[in-house]
Amino acid sequence: MKDNNPIINFINISEDFSRYLLSIYKYYRSLEKKIILMSVYNATKKELKNVIIENPYLNENEIHFKYKKLILERKTRITNITAISRETGIPRTTVNRIVKKYLEKGILSKKNNDLYIGKKYRIKFMKHFDEIDKFFIAVKDKY
Repeated sequence: MKDNNPIINFINISEDFSRYLLSIYKYYRSLEKKIILMSVYNATKKELKNVIIENPYLNENEIHFKYKKLILERKTRITNITAISRETGIPRTTVNRIVKKYLEKGILSKKNNDLYIGKKYRIKFMKHFDEIDKFFIAVKDKY
């Protein structure tokens, strides 16, 4: 928890946060878009985390290039629409519709049928990293 890089902090809590959002979804039947993004993010967080840890002084474009290269070289499956639907309980048609919109906007990218986060995802949510840091400061002593 002592890492000062907001992207690393976000990656560290993304899995727990996605479980939290999933529990909210079960009660309120909303948040599908956020849960789908978190599911894709969790599937590829190892690659992004390794790029950032090994290259702490890279800018956003360099991080994206190295991350994309690792994803495209990956031999194992990442995640796809069916896997997200099974993991989250969100109907496959809903996942497909949301993923299609995210692909068009560049928030997600696709390798064969596998999904990974696109450059626009990190740029779009960069402004939320400050809020995530505030969250870490507030809860770090509780864990």
